[in-house]
Amino acid sequence: KEPSSCHDKVVARLRELLAVVKGSGVKLMHENEKKIYGDVPERVLKLYREIADEDFVLCFDASNYVQCDADPKAAFDMLKDYVVYYHIKDCSEYKVEVPVGVGKGGYEYIIPELKKRGYEGFMTMEPHTFKYALLKPIVYFIPFMPLVMKNYFKAFRLIDKAQDMGYFACASRKKVFLWQYQNLRKLTEE
Repeated sequence: KEPSSCHDKVVARLRELLAVVKGSGVKLMHENEKKIYGDVPERVLKLYREIADEDFVLCFDASNYVQCDADPKAAFDMLKDYVVYYHIKDCSEYKVEVPVGVGKGGYEYIIPELKKRGYEGFMTMEPHTFKYALLKPIVYFIPFMPLVMKNYFKAFRLIDKAQDMGYFACASRKKVFLWQYQNLRKLTEE
C-alpha cells in the first residue's frame, strides 16, 4: 500500500502497544525494517515525533536503509539524537549484505560520529553476512547461477576483494562473522 495511507493505523497500533507496556519498564523499539511503514528515515522521524513517548525508542540499521534506497549517512544525521540502539550490518549496492565497511552503510562516517558524540548505548552485529559462507559455492559453481543470482555474485565478488579471497576460496560462517568483528573493531579504533 501507499505508506501515507497506513500512517494513522500504524500510529494507533503503536499507541495500543504503548498502553500495554506503560509503567512496566519495557520500552518499544522501532527498527527501520524494510517493507514496513517506518522503513525510511523521514517516516521514522515522523513516527517518533508523533508518538512522543519516553517508552518508544529507535533502533538504527544502516543496511536496511541501503535496501530501501535511503542514504544511511543522511538517515543517521536525521535520527542520531533519538537512536538508542544500532544494528551493525552492511549492504552492497546490489542489496545483498556484506561485512561492515564493504558496503554502502556509511560506517566510516557513522562510527566516528558516534565516538564524537560519546555514544555509550547498545550495538549488535547482525549475522546476515553468513549468506556468503553458505551461498558462494552455489552462486559461483553451479552453471547459470551467476546469471540467476547476479546480485549475490556481484556482492560476493566485493567481499572476495575486500577480504582477499580467491575465486575458489570459501569461508565458514564463523570466519565471515570474524570479518564483521574485525572490520568493526578497525573502524572503532581509527
